[in-house]
Amino acid sequence: MANRQINIENLTMNEILKSMHRLGGQVTRKEIRQDIHDNSNAISEDEVDKIKVSK
Repeated sequence: MANRQINIENLTMNEILKSMHRLGGQVTRKEIRQDIHDNSNAISEDEVDKIKVSK
């Protein structure tokens, strides 16, 4: 289970860094999410649009 979480975090961080580089540095979460939604092949659009509900 922990190994799966680490793999997800590694994939996500890689895509976030690529997105920040494309967008030019300091960006908001919304801008990163939109860029990953539009340009990423590694993370599906459904996964980007998923909303985490707090307890």
